[in-house]
Amino acid sequence: MPEEKLVEVLADIHIAEAALQALRGQTKDSMSQAYYQQIYTIHGVDSVEVQETLETMREKPAEMKDLYDKVMERVEQLNAKAKKPEERD
Repeated sequence: MPEEKLVEVLADIHIAEAALQALRGQTKDSMSQAYYQQIYTIHGVDSVEVQETLETMREKPAEMKDLYDKVMERVEQLNAKAKKPEERD
């Protein structure tokens, strides 16, 4: 999976996980499944592809750190955009 696409997928997963923090039990489980499926559909990937890519990246700690730095930068961009509705597309 291209790095740029992986960054987008992981940023969306990070945001979904943050949204799930307030939920508990079965509600959290079902919402988690729905969020993840929607993320995979939006990006045209599946869970196996994401997991295999992450497994490969785990073997390269320096690249993994760089990847997560990019993910966090993307999350910050999305959060800033969400706070400024007048700048939405």
